[in-house]
Amino acid sequence: DQLRAMLAKYNVHTYISGHHHAYYPGHRGDLQMLHMGILGSGPRPLIDSELPPWKAITVLDIDFDTPELTRYTTYDIQTLETIEYEELPRFIAGHNGIVLRRDVDSSDLSLEEQRFCEAQLGKERCT
Repeated sequence: DQLRAMLAKYNVHTYISGHHHAYYPGHRGDLQMLHMGILGSGPRPLIDSELPPWKAITVLDIDFDTPELTRYTTYDIQTLETIEYEELPRFIAGHNGIVLRRDVDSSDLSLEEQRFCEAQLGKERCT
């Protein structure tokens, strides 16, 4: 939370991390979070997901003339097929709080999804 507060203070648009070895384009509030996939050994599955882990590479396009500013095109490196947002979980309930998929707002979550998150993390970490 301290890191996110600092990033917000300095108007950082996107935080890119490769630590998790799992591709997930998400956001917490206004901060975009691009969790990069891995190309080598050791891809990991997403938390609470039945999906097999991908070896993936993401091309990041920046366009200052669009409200979104960034566009991701991510490829499964084994097949070279694109990985679409809809193939990924709508959110991840990690120990630091909920990370919503890039195209999902908190108001889009179903009651069942909200309850799942609250059961995993508590209400305060699910907003």
